[in-house]
Amino acid sequence: MKKTYTPGTFIEIDDLYGNRKISMVAKDGITFWDAVSVDSVTPIIIHPVFNPVELGSLMDFVQKHKAEAVLAAVAAFFKRKLDDSLESDPIYLMRIIWAFVSIKNPPYESDVSDSNIEDAIAMAQEQNRNVMELHEFTVQFVNKEWGAA
Repeated sequence: MKKTYTPGTFIEIDDLYGNRKISMVAKDGITFWDAVSVDSVTPIIIHPVFNPVELGSLMDFVQKHKAEAVLAAVAAFFKRKLDDSLESDPIYLMRIIWAFVSIKNPPYESDVSDSNIEDAIAMAQEQNRNVMELHEFTVQFVNKEWGAA
């Protein structure tokens, strides 16, 4: 029987660029989404080849890593910039928090400078770009191989 994951939670998986990335488990518990825009991407099966690691919900992850100060600082940073993109994209927010925790060591309270937040944002944006590039390649392949419009 296939392993199922809790829908709406996050997983860390290998990407095709030799890195790790954050994705969201779909409703069926066996596929993941790389973006919240369902028009832009297709869900992909969570296969053992991706070496999936369950991260839980955003709050599970934040509490496990004692990163409450990071979450608060990231939210304040976006509010100061008048950027509401976090409100509509929970995957992007999780990628930022995951990136910050990946590049800094606890306790995080002393590391929540704008510069460090910007570094984590850059890492999350790179994941977003890679995801969209991969999905564009997939569409091109499908169109070429099967003549889809």
